[in-house]
Amino acid sequence: MKLHDVPRNSYVRISDEEVRVPPAAPDVKNEELIFFDHIDGMYSFCIKVDPETLSFGEVCHIAAWTEVSIVELDELFTFEQIRQKIGRSGYGKDGTGEYREASLENMSDGWVEGAIDFVPKDHPHLKYYIQELEYRKKNNISIPDTDA
Repeated sequence: MKLHDVPRNSYVRISDEEVRVPPAAPDVKNEELIFFDHIDGMYSFCIKVDPETLSFGEVCHIAAWTEVSIVELDELFTFEQIRQKIGRSGYGKDGTGEYREASLENMSDGWVEGAIDFVPKDHPHLKYYIQELEYRKKNNISIPDTDA
């Protein structure tokens, strides 16, 4: 599928032998894992992703007509691994608290519930937040919020 047909905020893998980028922009290679944010004109705003850690690396700009395939995290990792790799950060419910960050497996129940209500419906991690609550219920796990 062409990058311009991909929903915003998706993980994609490049499946194009020749990837066009603007002059002086970082090169992007076939098979690289990329987080696609949006199209801006004829190029995109994307971020290279380390497939081992899911950490974001260098910003890149790929031509909107580049062939890609959407990648779901559960194609790369088990749910237990996903729980360790994704999470949230922020300044509390009202935005004025102390900064904190946590992996999904360590987020309080209230924080996970709040993330579900906060993120847009097309957020790439939303389904994992929902799955986390189901996982906790099934495994009798409860994490109270002590840092709100």
